[in-house]
Amino acid sequence: MKFTLYTADCRGNRKNAVYPNKCIIEDEESFAEAVTYDHVCAKYRRSHRGNDDFEYADCTPMDNDNDHSDNPEDWVYPEDYGKMMPDVAYVVAPSRHNMKEKDGKSARPRHHVYFLHDRIDSYRQYRALKDAIIEKYPFFDDNARDAARFIFGNPAEEIIWHEGDITMGYKLAGYDVVGNCEIDPDMMKVYKQNNHPKHSYLM
Repeated sequence: MKFTLYTADCRGNRKNAVYPNKCIIEDEESFAEAVTYDHVCAKYRRSHRGNDDFEYADCTPMDNDNDHSDNPEDWVYPEDYGKMMPDVAYVVAPSRHNMKEKDGKSARPRHHVYFLHDRIDSYRQYRALKDAIIEKYPFFDDNARDAARFIFGNPAEEIIWHEGDITMGYKLAGYDVVGNCEIDPDMMKVYKQNNHPKHSYLM
């Protein structure tokens, strides 16, 4: 898997809006290093986080604070995603409030799920993907739909790096087999790395 994050030079700074550091994520180590800092999953003009400055993204983060229920039997744990979407490519990392009290809610699993996908060049399409994910999986935070959402940095000691065969976009569309046909060897390499197509043809 391969995707991109952009980090700030700080951690825990809600007022910051500048994310100048491009991080190519290819393994658990590079991911863990990046998410130590406040970060975003999209490229913004002048590195300034905002819907109007959105340029593109190849990853969508979703929040799950498990505040949809106070019954522990209803909570979703990081390892549960492998059962719900075994074919999808994603990474799970704990949030800074994982297993801590928050906003009057008891301690419970709280985490971020980073879904890989093909490049999206419109913040409206990016927001639409988040809307579609929440519609199918309503335990994700309904208030985290904004295309300019940032994630507080947090040392991620426990990461789930799930090498799926398809992206969340394909999952939502109902596809379970991915194939591609390319004329550009470099594009073929990237596509195969991100999507693991079952059928792949280079012309």
